[in-house]
Amino acid sequence: MIFYLWFDQLACQIRFNLISVLHKKLPFQCDVEIVEHMDDIILTFLNSPFHDGIPIEGYNDNIEEEFKPYILKGLSNNIK
Repeated sequence: MIFYLWFDQLACQIRFNLISVLHKKLPFQCDVEIVEHMDDIILTFLNSPFHDGIPIEGYNDNIEEEFKPYILKGLSNNIK
């Protein structure tokens, strides 16, 4: 089994899951940066400004900015 852990920024939650080692990659559509310690993910969660939700003010309808690809930080370990 593969244990993986990540911080879901939109829900402001730490999440984890187990999948079979037969999967070739984690089931995310974005790029994933594998970190060595779960402390990195927990600190990102604790330092998030969105524990009370994402504020609607500050939303910008002007889509002229260049979008950077989203990279998810995750922890992945094989479990035997």
